Amino acid sequence: MSGFSYENVTHEQSEGIAISIIEMAEQIFIECGAKSDFCIQHDGLVFGGVNRLILTKYGWRIDRSDCTPRFIEQFDLLMQD
Repeated sequence: MSGFSYENVTHEQSEGIAISIIEMAEQIFIECGAKSDFCIQHDGLVFGGVNRLILTKYGWRIDRSDCTPRFIEQFDLLMQD
């Protein structure tokens, strides 16, 4: 996002976006049957303890080496919709 300026983004807008991202991530964990594994990692765009959900500039992805087979299967089904 080269050249993007945050000058026109208010604190309230930033906070609203952050809350929306967190809620979307939590919903993915719920739909993948891993609600109890939901947490926010140190950098804020990585979610989960055992299962790792990552928000990139291209959208949601998982770290397949850090996810249970069930989470992978459910995530793949969810992303097909």
